[in-house]
Amino acid sequence: MKSFLFYTAILCCNAAAQAQTPVVSAGGVANAANFDPSAGVAPGSMVAIFGTSLASSLSRMDTVPLSISIANVSVTFNGVAAPLQTVSSNVIMAQVPWNVLPDPTVPGTASVVVSGPGIQSQAVTVPIAPATPAIYRFHPWTTQAMALNSDGTLTAALG
Repeated sequence: MKSFLFYTAILCCNAAAQAQTPVVSAGGVANAANFDPSAGVAPGSMVAIFGTSLASSLSRMDTVPLSISIANVSVTFNGVAAPLQTVSSNVIMAQVPWNVLPDPTVPGTASVVVSGPGIQSQAVTVPIAPATPAIYRFHPWTTQAMALNSDGTLTAALG
C-alpha cells in the first residue's frame, strides 16, 4: 500500500510540474533586434517574449511560413495567432501579426497571451507602433551591426 501511495504522489507531482501556467514577465515583450520593451513593437516585426514556464522544452521551426504552434505552444496578440520561430521555457521568438490592429498606421496596444495544452498566461499589454526600426547587433553589448551577405556569411571588412 505504501508503494502505491508513493507512486501516486510521484505521478501527481510530475503532472503538476508539466502543467505550470506560463507567465510573461512585466515588460517581457520586446523587439527581437534590440530587446527594448519601452519602444513598443510593430506589426510584422520579430519579438522576444520573456517569462517563465512558457514551454516545456526548446523547440524551433524553420518552415516558411512560420507555424502558429510549436510543441503545443501558441501566442496571440489581440486574439490573433502569431507565427512562431522558437519556444523555450524562458523565451519565445514570434512575429507580431500584421493584422494585430484594425489600422496599422495608428498606434495602439495589444494583449499578448501565451497558451499551452489547456493553460494560458495572464494577458500582458504591449504598445503597438506603426514602425519600430532596430538593427540586429553582432553582440548585444556592442554597437556593431550584424549584416549578412546574400550567401548567409557574415559581412566583414576587406583584408
